[in-house]
Amino acid sequence: MNKFLTYQYYSLLLRRVEYMFIKINYKFFNKIFVIVYISTCLINPCYGGKINSQYEEILSRFETKLNCTRETAIKIFHIINLFTDSIQNALARLASSDISKINYTKYIDQTIKQYFESDKATVQVSNLRDNTIKTYSIKDYLYSIVNLKKKYKTTKIELSYYSGYLGISHLTKISTTKYELSVSMWQTFRGYFGDYNIYSDATKKQFSLIINLDNNKISIAVSHITVLETNNYEFEKDIWQRTRNQ
Repeated sequence: MNKFLTYQYYSLLLRRVEYMFIKINYKFFNKIFVIVYISTCLINPCYGGKINSQYEEILSRFETKLNCTRETAIKIFHIINLFTDSIQNALARLASSDISKINYTKYIDQTIKQYFESDKATVQVSNLRDNTIKTYSIKDYLYSIVNLKKKYKTTKIELSYYSGYLGISHLTKISTTKYELSVSMWQTFRGYFGDYNIYSDATKKQFSLIINLDNNKISIAVSHITVLETNNYEFEKDIWQRTRNQ
């Protein structure tokens, strides 16, 4: 396991352990976490570096901007991670077309209700061939995902997300209990005819998340998705690989 993956593994592991202990006793856990943290740093000097500092920076930003406790900041961080993982899987499943024609309409309605603020949410889609960006309603976008095979005359569609990257940036207050958070992800799209790859790209997309903290309940929904940049998939794949090996 290379250096990057090692401290990424320890960071994610301790984050999950930390979240688990919140439900038991947060004050008691703080003492345990310090011991575990120091022990991990001794075993693995990479831990406590880049990824951990970013995590601490995000938590501090949440505490300040949301005017919340450390415990709430950690909960929000993990809810965001679980939410983004879940929506990525939902979109990938639609693109793979492994949903029967009988129930994909119901699945689309459920996806909108579960992940998006309303059916008025919008999604931008880019095309590397003609260098265009188009905006669709979330319902039209999800239906177009289901029909990707037919549109591009392919036998297989792969829509996935780069697991080594999740950018958390702008956090803005929009009402007494609501905040807007910008989260960016790298989405990869590949179309195959048989075993031959006929199209592929890598697009950095920004998800605008609406976080509602009403009555001590934390809920998240997507208001819109925009395209930040689109590049050749193999080019981005090479960059990701070199980043991992640093």
